[in-house]
Amino acid sequence: MAKRHTQSNASAVKKTSTPFVTERETIIGTYNPSREGDYHGRFQANRLYTMNLQTCVAVVIYNSNNKTGAISHFSSGDHVDLTLAGIMRQKEFSDDREHLRVTIVGGTSRLDACFNASEIWQAAYDFFDGIQLDYEHQHWSYSAFYVNTYNILLKLEDEAVEVKNSAALGRTQVIRFFRTLQATTEDSERSTKLRDPSYTHDMRAPMSGMYRLT
Repeated sequence: MAKRHTQSNASAVKKTSTPFVTERETIIGTYNPSREGDYHGRFQANRLYTMNLQTCVAVVIYNSNNKTGAISHFSSGDHVDLTLAGIMRQKEFSDDREHLRVTIVGGTSRLDACFNASEIWQAAYDFFDGIQLDYEHQHWSYSAFYVNTYNILLKLEDEAVEVKNSAALGRTQVIRFFRTLQATTEDSERSTKLRDPSYTHDMRAPMSGMYRLT
């Protein structure tokens, strides 16, 4: 397993009005009944989103008591423990562990360790085992025998985690989605990062942001 970094900027929570995260980002949101039915761009209120999970892994944490959820999108095993610890330090999760549900989605199957991506979900397993919090792993997305591309939607009102396979989407459709996302993202730094799905980066770079939905 790759050595994990000891520092991460994910602990600094920033505000955002865009309920979507991409690789190396985390989004936290709380259900707001007054916004039910509203939209921000193409995104429905009281929903959290991430997309394009192949070897990547998403960790979804939800508190059914205060209707607060979080999604983290990991592209490597680095910073997984630090990022999840940062989420668990938030009062909506740390003060009420009894009502937490943890769902892990995506990544390579146990039979395909040769892809070196099993370290992502293994790092998540290690973290939750260490704090004695139950979790479930759904929908392996990548192996030598199949390639799926999963999109994740968390409904904040009822903890429903929807996983949709978008492997059949054409590149034009995906680019159109990212450009629409860029147009609805107010933070210029995030808009630049989301400019195109072909955007590449250092997969071992630190988590680039933890965001709280406003």
